[in-house]
Amino acid sequence: MPTSHHNMSTPTKISAPSKILCIGDSLIAGFPYDVDESWVAECGRMTGIEMINRGICGECCADIVDRLKGQLVATHARHVLLEGGMNDILDYVPMDATMDELRRAITISHDNGAKIAIVMPWRVAAYELNDKIDELRECMTRELIGTPLIDMEPCLPPLGDRNNCFVWDGVHPTDATYKLIGNYATKIITKETLIN
Repeated sequence: MPTSHHNMSTPTKISAPSKILCIGDSLIAGFPYDVDESWVAECGRMTGIEMINRGICGECCADIVDRLKGQLVATHARHVLLEGGMNDILDYVPMDATMDELRRAITISHDNGAKIAIVMPWRVAAYELNDKIDELRECMTRELIGTPLIDMEPCLPPLGDRNNCFVWDGVHPTDATYKLIGNYATKIITKETLIN
C-alpha cells in the first residue's frame, strides 16, 4: 500500500529546507534518551538541516496541534514534520478525533505559510498495539490526500524481529533504532519531495 501521494520513483531534484520544525510526542523527543539522541537529531547531523525538536512526552495529537501555531511563530519555520498518534492510541482517543486533529494541523500550517509532512506511526514490539497502529496508518493514507506522509516502516526489521529494536516498554526505540530511523529519514528529506 503506498504511504505517500508523491511519485517516489522520480523525485524532483530540489534542495532541502534549511530549517524544519519537528513537533510531536516522545517519539520526536527521543525518549528515553536526550533529544541529542533522537532520530530528529540524527537526521539534522547528517543533513545539516536545523531540525528544531519540539517533542513533548505524553502528548496526544490535540496537545501537539494546540502548540503548533505558537511554535511556527516562534521559530519562523516554513516546514513542519509532525509525529503523533501513539498516545491517542494508548489513551483510547477515538480515531475520528485523532484524524480531525491531524487535519487541523494541516490547516494551521498552511494558514501560516508552512508546508507540513506527517510522520506515520511505525509498528512496535508491544504487539497488542499494532492493530490500532495499522488502523491509524490506513486512515492517514486514505484521508490525508495531498499531504506528504513519511513512513519509517521500510527501515525496520520484519515485525516478528523487532523486540531488540525497542526499550523495555516495547514502544520507544533503542538508541541504535533511533539512529537507524534518523538515517532513513535523511534519505527521504534530501532525496524525496516530501516537504518541499
